[in-house]
Amino acid sequence: MAQRPGKAAEGGSEKSLPGGGWPETYGSESKVRTKIFISYSHKDKISIDRLLFRLRPLERIGLTEVWVDTRLKSGEKWRDEIRQALSVTKVAILLVGIDFITSDFIANGELPPLLRAAKRDGVLIAPVFVRACFDSFGRTPALNQFQGENEPESPLSALKYDQREAFWGRLAGRIEDFLSGSAEGGARR
Repeated sequence: MAQRPGKAAEGGSEKSLPGGGWPETYGSESKVRTKIFISYSHKDKISIDRLLFRLRPLERIGLTEVWVDTRLKSGEKWRDEIRQALSVTKVAILLVGIDFITSDFIANGELPPLLRAAKRDGVLIAPVFVRACFDSFGRTPALNQFQGENEPESPLSALKYDQREAFWGRLAGRIEDFLSGSAEGGARR
């Protein structure tokens, strides 16, 4: 998502977030939260295919629907689509690397409504470290308050293929447990 500019929402009189993100009132609507939202920098797009592959069974059984910008179609209003997806997100998977952390669009557009939803509605924020960013992550309080699915010192890029596949499988299982209401869906420790 890093390639999109973080501009203030067009029209309306709502107060926008510092840095020109979504309006502060955005995300306060009462909607049923059922979707998985994947937030990532386009420079880390390589991880999307394997993650989607592992989440596909959850969609197939009707447990959830995954939203990722790669599924946008030509002509769709991408800002509106992102806003809609954020408003019904139950699980946010953050593919974290240095490009994610430094993205103005993510910091000002995606994270604020997700963080509010985590606090207010119990949305699961699941950071996944895809590339090295330990020092920057540690200095990012909005993110480092959440336990990562893996350790920042051991990003997926440092793992062998089979280790990455096992990781994606565990993550999909944890998300399935969380969405199903199982106690196993709690924070990884």
